Amino acid sequence: MSGPEFRALSSFNGDQCCPLVEDDGEEGFIVTDPIMYRRGFTLIGCCVLALLVCSSHGPQVSGQPLQSSTYMFRGGLSRLDQQLSDALPMNDSTHAYTFKPKGLFCWLVTLSAGSELDLVKDHYKHRRSLFACDSFSVFSDATDLHPIIATDIGELRSKRAPWGGWYNTRVFLHAWRALAREGRYARHQWTVKVDADTVFFPHRLHVHLQDEAWSRPALLKGGERMLGAVEVFSKAAVDTFAKRSSSSCTQDVEGTGEDGFVNACMEKLGVQATIDTKLLRSTTNAADCSDNSFVAFHPFVDVEHFQQCIEFAAH
Repeated sequence: MSGPEFRALSSFNGDQCCPLVEDDGEEGFIVTDPIMYRRGFTLIGCCVLALLVCSSHGPQVSGQPLQSSTYMFRGGLSRLDQQLSDALPMNDSTHAYTFKPKGLFCWLVTLSAGSELDLVKDHYKHRRSLFACDSFSVFSDATDLHPIIATDIGELRSKRAPWGGWYNTRVFLHAWRALAREGRYARHQWTVKVDADTVFFPHRLHVHLQDEAWSRPALLKGGERMLGAVEVFSKAAVDTFAKRSSSSCTQDVEGTGEDGFVNACMEKLGVQATIDTKLLRSTTNAADCSDNSFVAFHPFVDVEHFQQCIEFAAH
């Protein structure tokens, strides 16, 4: 992503130390205070931000939240670990800088222990899958997944369903609600939910989305059924889901898988689906990953087999 992504600090370095973001209802998101920090390592990043943001405006950082209500930015702001470089666009009517949607926001849900977390940590180490997106969030049953900072959404255990999947709709609704509260997705054109065992190439997805309109409620899926391995939604679709799903989609939350539930809900809400047969290839054969026409491959459930798929994809 180009432009500042304040989640970078909390995702890579600690808790929510950075300026809070508020929706101004029209132009986008205006950066407001307070700056919060709780960890020593995070404090370093916060101090860098404070110097860049507030150097010409007077408030001093002395271990307390800054008191001025809105900060005006005169230049670009760098993202520490995700390499942000673009300056913020200016909103002339408010004389504040606002965010314009751009790129991919990706997220996943993972247990805080076990082979699934091992995969996620390996993705993080190699900056792949969701960590290669413009911005990302991780949701779990704990916050500290060292070195990853996640959003705790509570208990993740689900009952096994007869088709081999999970009755996990309620778990993922908790994640969707947390995602909506954070609001980070709204700074991006597309939101992508992936599973930990999905070999996902964000740069390929960009090509598949170039003719799609992110400003209308839309989703991309690999066939008539939406599979949870990779789910792609426009910003407008997530806006619609966040605002209306709790009142419009109340059917059988306990007896469905999240992908089927979300697919049915999006359809009910009028979100238009586009079928892209090259979105996902269901396979456990790493050699199939050499077909670079596909965006994602699934399932590769451990680090060794996941890496094999990556190696075939590189050839």
